[in-house]
Amino acid sequence: MGYDLADAYQQVPNLPAQRRRFVFGVAGQLFVWVVGMFGIATMSAIFGQLCDVSCAWLEHQLPSLRARHFADDHMVLHDAELGQPPPPEADVYAAVNCFGWKVHATKRFGWTRRFTLLGFEWDLDAGTVALTEEKREKYLRKLSAFLQPKQVNYRQTSSVLGTLVHTCAIFSERRSHLNALYALRSRFDRSFPWHSLALSTAAHAEVREWLGFLQTPSLARSFHIPTTSYEHTLYSDASDLGCGVVLDGRACFWPLPGAIDNDDVDIGVMEAWALHLALQACVAAGAKECVVQFAVDNMGVVYAVRKGRSRSRWTNRCLASIAELASGRNITMSVSYIASADNPADAPSRGDCSLFAPLEFDWAAPWQGVLGAALHP
Repeated sequence: MGYDLADAYQQVPNLPAQRRRFVFGVAGQLFVWVVGMFGIATMSAIFGQLCDVSCAWLEHQLPSLRARHFADDHMVLHDAELGQPPPPEADVYAAVNCFGWKVHATKRFGWTRRFTLLGFEWDLDAGTVALTEEKREKYLRKLSAFLQPKQVNYRQTSSVLGTLVHTCAIFSERRSHLNALYALRSRFDRSFPWHSLALSTAAHAEVREWLGFLQTPSLARSFHIPTTSYEHTLYSDASDLGCGVVLDGRACFWPLPGAIDNDDVDIGVMEAWALHLALQACVAAGAKECVVQFAVDNMGVVYAVRKGRSRSRWTNRCLASIAELASGRNITMSVSYIASADNPADAPSRGDCSLFAPLEFDWAAPWQGVLGAALHP
């Protein structure tokens, strides 16, 4: 079951000593704001901590429940493995009322295996989550409107980014398609709220690309985490000579002479290419619907994969391709750091595969858009 707290922050009163700071004059009259308001930097944390306590209280009062919240939206799960039926909804709301919370009259749902929460339709039996048609159409209108004016301001840009980041919570492979909008937002002078800028070519293209994605009907993803792990760890590395990958005692070297001398190509980009090749290698070996362990000796790549994007345009492009390939095979990538001295792919990345059997598979060059023609190992 789930529910929404009506008016969110405005259910939290300000301390009497704070109220002198929230006095407004309108038409010759003075008004005192006596409850929490949107826009105060600390309000989210205060409200969030109160919701955390409410969830903990629910679990204490009704031990078969697991309560979680995202801002003012709450989800309550019943653990059926305990062999008990779910408690009556009235008991749940009675526990919520202990804190004085007012629950929204219509934004709520009872015990069910299929529900709408945070703008997504969740199906616990099918293990899928989908963007609702209402939200999809709303986001399409929002992005289309964003492209209409000659200039946009910080608030408009942040609103669009917030919408897309929210979408990425489910469609995580889309996180690499936000860099141009982040770059645009960073250019605004925050001391002038109405400072406006023209959309950059890159930001315009990025929004157009998002429009194309959102025009796809029935946008859905599986939220099941694979229960099996791939039996081998993939090792990848890069040097100024090329890329190397090791899988199950086999290795391959891709010579890339002079690649690092190209504009915007550094060792981080080449490390991302090596990781892409490692993913292709395990896919070619039959990996699917499983967790695959990858070990790389570049922390920048480790963090970029976890974040889903990079400031480097070529690394970012590679991450997008990695996410698409992994998603298509339902592979969960677990990427961790390994010291260079312990990385079996260190020597192969420099062209020395003498300690390994050959690793052969059909592959696509992740550097195709940078270096032009594909190179062969």
